[in-house]
Amino acid sequence: MKAFSYAAGQTFRHSGKTVRWYRAKHIFRPSTGQWFVLRSEDFSFYSFPFGTNGDIPVPGDYDGDGRNDAAVFRPSTSTWFAQRSTAGTLIQQFGITGDIPLPSAYVR
Repeated sequence: MKAFSYAAGQTFRHSGKTVRWYRAKHIFRPSTGQWFVLRSEDFSFYSFPFGTNGDIPVPGDYDGDGRNDAAVFRPSTSTWFAQRSTAGTLIQQFGITGDIPLPSAYVR
């Protein structure tokens, strides 16, 4: 199992819940596509499924609301999946086999 950590101070939003991201306080489990988020305000955690075996986590602000959304890149199909907090699920094929995803704020 690989754990992925992101820079401190980012805001993450999923299913109406807003939490602050702090280094090593959240995990994406590639084998199951499960996300685990430790809440900074009370140190409780919640988890949710988003992704599948082999996906790469690429959280970012995919809807322009200033909050990071759960997102994964699927290398086998070069497809991006983002669970946007204000605009529903985004599914976008972009790239070719062997590409490495670079998450950022992708807002039209």
